[in-house]
Amino acid sequence: MRRFSIILAIGAMALCTAGHASQPEAAAPSANAGAETEQRVELSNFDFNPKEIHLQAGHSYALVVANQASGGHNFSAREFFAASKIQAADAALVTDGEIEVPAMSTRTVHLVPAAGSYKLVCTHAGHAFLGMRGKIVVE
Repeated sequence: MRRFSIILAIGAMALCTAGHASQPEAAAPSANAGAETEQRVELSNFDFNPKEIHLQAGHSYALVVANQASGGHNFSAREFFAASKIQAADAALVTDGEIEVPAMSTRTVHLVPAAGSYKLVCTHAGHAFLGMRGKIVVE
């Protein structure tokens, strides 16, 4: 069993360094964006920083997801995105509750979150197992 875990970890690391197709950057914030707050989340090899994100319900945010790693990651929080009001110009960046972020890239999504506690993971093979898990708390 230990050998299988080691093989799984090596495979996950190999996937992390594989290239991913680039997606277009999000559209510029709207004219009323001055009232929003930027919430930055950095993705690195098998980590989210911060691991626990705290937001206020009903407040406007620019969620900036920056991948600092040499391989692709995603920011998957299906229930969070389903409950949030996402700006129409940014809706295409969120697919099935996930934001795909290629290596050394940043994606910005403007949204208004709903109250709740939401699970956050990277759904790439083995990444959650290796520690890429977190939580979004909206009060």
